[in-house]
Amino acid sequence: AVQNNEIFLMVADLVATVISLRCRQLLQQQHHQKQNKIKSHVVEDDDDNVDKMELLKPYLDFTLVPWWTVATQPLLSNPNDFMEAVELDRALHCLCAESCDLLKQAILSNVTSSSTTTTTTIPSTLLQQVVKEYESIMFTELFFGQIIGSFEQNAMGIRFKHPLCRNVLEDVKLRERRHEELVCCIE
Repeated sequence: AVQNNEIFLMVADLVATVISLRCRQLLQQQHHQKQNKIKSHVVEDDDDNVDKMELLKPYLDFTLVPWWTVATQPLLSNPNDFMEAVELDRALHCLCAESCDLLKQAILSNVTSSSTTTTTTIPSTLLQQVVKEYESIMFTELFFGQIIGSFEQNAMGIRFKHPLCRNVLEDVKLRERRHEELVCCIE
């Protein structure tokens, strides 16, 4: 995953998912508040303090050892590789810091550009509010490092099946008839 920057896309996907879910939560809360206001003519103080960490819980269950620790661990066992470990550690810190800043900028620039179109489903002010809520949580060097570290430790990556796999997997007779050839293809 690291060799082709796929791992950064995985982190961006995670961040976008959490931000999107939080925006939906807040939109639902706003809708419920409007409904309550119409029904009772009283503004009820809806619980606006939904635990924003709750949305991250599924991702935080992994062992969150920072990427620089995961990547430099093998190098630290050999005294001759210590300087390489220090340089790698520094480089990975910089990559994570730069990546979280770039992702935040990309999201916020998209807000600015999409605010002029009518196709956006999330109001730009709400998206900016959610990015600000998560700024000190998800848009940090440490968060990016921990998530990438967990992806690396768990050997996670984006995988796409070959289009023919769908047909082969659905056809039991073909799989049975061509078992040996299919196994060779997989290896």
